[in-house]
Amino acid sequence: MASVGGRLDGEARPGAAVGLDPALVDHLIREHSDKCAEYTRLWAYYRNPVTHAPRLGADGMSRSVRRLAQEAGLPGRVTGVRGDALTDDRHAERREVVIENDIAWRVHTMIDFLFGKQPAVVSTAASEAQRDLIDEFVESVWKASGGLALLQDAALIGHVYGHVDLVVRIDERAMNAVGRRAAKLRESGASIHAMRGLMREAGRAVRIEPVAPERGIPVIDPGDYRRLAGYVIHYEREANEVERTGLVRRLTGRTRGEWGRSRRIESYTEVFTSEGRELWVDGELVEKNERGFAGGDLPVVHVQNLSQPLRYEGIGEVEPLVPLQDELNTRLSDRASRVTLQSFKMYLKTMIKCLYCRFILHNNDYCTTIWVHCRR
Repeated sequence: MASVGGRLDGEARPGAAVGLDPALVDHLIREHSDKCAEYTRLWAYYRNPVTHAPRLGADGMSRSVRRLAQEAGLPGRVTGVRGDALTDDRHAERREVVIENDIAWRVHTMIDFLFGKQPAVVSTAASEAQRDLIDEFVESVWKASGGLALLQDAALIGHVYGHVDLVVRIDERAMNAVGRRAAKLRESGASIHAMRGLMREAGRAVRIEPVAPERGIPVIDPGDYRRLAGYVIHYEREANEVERTGLVRRLTGRTRGEWGRSRRIESYTEVFTSEGRELWVDGELVEKNERGFAGGDLPVVHVQNLSQPLRYEGIGEVEPLVPLQDELNTRLSDRASRVTLQSFKMYLKTMIKCLYCRFILHNNDYCTTIWVHCRR
């Protein structure tokens, strides 16, 4: 895979064509990669996914080990894992593990409360005809962007990570075509019905896209933390291409009739500034727009869940709940272990009592009656 900063042979690199220092872009991307581990932990606590890993049992047979993400917060005396996640449970003395994901239902409840239904955006223009056209355009933009699903996705990202960025994308070719048609309709005195259809078409050329903090990297103005000097979207994605087979396998003849076993991974880097936009894929510049957004503003809207003083990042709902979730899971697991152990002790005590009665009264006529009573 190409380097994060693009090619290093003196040619263009991400950010140079739109007024950003390429070295700064490269530094921000590398610094952001260190923060992604914390973002991944927050998402894992919310989602609590299940992982299955092979394990070799005492009988030499391979078995599947089931682990939940929130088990990472349990003490070793509960999970029985003190170093290796694949340790045999019987050797590690694993106890009863109980996980109750309180974080997920809290987040889902808040999202349902906020966006149980799509809010209505109504124009307050003085002219009735103008109000109808604006309402038609806004409604078309929301539908093209996902409608209610867009708001729920943005709320979910904001609740988990603390903030969410919304990027506005415009299909310039479609918008220019709509503008030319609108000019002709105004000259010919077209009806309001025809103009409303044109507004619906213009709205479909605009799309609002939520960006998670795992991908979005703000370039903050040094003089004002509330202003952005630029914005970078960087992540790795699976390409629609299978990985090429290595040279060694080709020479040994092991690749006859076979393709690679995994999809190729490529880096995606998109840079926004007031001067334009760049798109880089695997260190190669594939798109460039030097005209910038309307009015010279960045097409990025930043929304915080709870604001932090003098900070770009917001406060999420998951991070404060992580210690409480760990304590709840620990208490539930300890209680389940005690209940299991007490049940085993009661069963063992009953069996010992029954054996004792049978041994003492073996020649007595009441032996059978006492045996049945103890078994019950």
